[in-house]
Amino acid sequence: MVNCVFTVTVTDNERPVIACPANIARNTDSGQCSATLTYGVTATDNHSATTTRTKGLPTGSVFPKGSTLVEWLATDVVGLTATCAFTVTVTDIEKPTII
Repeated sequence: MVNCVFTVTVTDNERPVIACPANIARNTDSGQCSATLTYGVTATDNHSATTTRTKGLPTGSVFPKGSTLVEWLATDVVGLTATCAFTVTVTDIEKPTII
């Protein structure tokens, strides 16, 4: 009888997949120079992945008038990463009132 020993190494080289919303255009909230905005970011992986906001404001924040870049990073359990980004543009269309 002949025996042999060998090692099997399983390597995870599949990056996580992260999904950001498309660019968002919003008008300011009534009477404000900003807009409160919620959005969603998701990440999937063959194991698990966590998401971290690396730039911009979190969901549920008050976004100022103008453009804000929001970037997110997904990291899986072995350290592989993926990124996504979108821009939130807040426009003031409210006419001023004369008192």
